[in-house]
Amino acid sequence: MSKKKYDGLFSEPNEVHAFIIGLSEVVCPWAPRFRVKQDKPPEPTRDCPFKYIFDEYHYYVGGRAMGVLAWVGIGVLLMLAIKAVWF
Repeated sequence: MSKKKYDGLFSEPNEVHAFIIGLSEVVCPWAPRFRVKQDKPPEPTRDCPFKYIFDEYHYYVGGRAMGVLAWVGIGVLLMLAIKAVWF
């Protein structure tokens, strides 16, 4: 019996990198280092994961959406904590 290769969600490292970069850009309170509004990706450098973002843009956008949901969850938790303490 041969093992089947998993070919689904997050099956390659580039997909995970794009997702984590998108998530981090939203959750972290500083401005993103890279802009992805270009027709073709620039040449990748040692510290520039731009090619991952360009090739796996749907994972990058999914990471950004999860970052927004994380902030919504943080806001709800803060609201509940404040409500429990002051009211």
